[in-house]
Amino acid sequence: MEIFLCRHGETEHNNNGIVQGQMQGVKLNQTGRNQAKKLSERFENKNVDGFYSSSLERAIQTASIVAKPHEKEVEKSCLLDEVNRSKFEGEKFEDMVEAIKKSESASHKWSPEGGETLIELQNRGLNFLEKLKQKHHEDDTIVIIAHGGLNCSVILGVLGHSAKNCYLIHQDNCCVNKFRLTDRRGFEIEQVNDSSHL
Repeated sequence: MEIFLCRHGETEHNNNGIVQGQMQGVKLNQTGRNQAKKLSERFENKNVDGFYSSSLERAIQTASIVAKPHEKEVEKSCLLDEVNRSKFEGEKFEDMVEAIKKSESASHKWSPEGGETLIELQNRGLNFLEKLKQKHHEDDTIVIIAHGGLNCSVILGVLGHSAKNCYLIHQDNCCVNKFRLTDRRGFEIEQVNDSSHL
């Protein structure tokens, strides 16, 4: 199985350093729509067996653009949603970083009240990959549109690492991370943060 795990297109909150997390109603800006179109062109001549996105609008909007040439529906899953940052969503990223520094928790174990840790995020993402293994055939090709934090945590999880250094992996908007599922080794990572199509 070939899996392309992508990040959504750019939003104004991305530009302005605003924590988005699981905020609803955040749409792509013009740059993000252009990025999604270029991502679509990357896959337009590929036989894709399934398109998936998180349940958040910026990912759904990106996935809809990417899937359109294939005339296939996008299946949405909350397992692919970005990490829940609760009261910090809509606030400056620096404010959240300062709160993490002031806490007594390691960054990957920290969560605001009502939110999630990066560990919980990673578990969700890896759970989704396991569901794909059960649902699809070994020669299927899958395209997923998700989020920077989710993607990074999954990459580390596939490598057998915790989410501790999650944000040391950079994810450009509409980048591609390529995984391959093999009988011998399980999931292998072939590409990370590929933005050559942009």
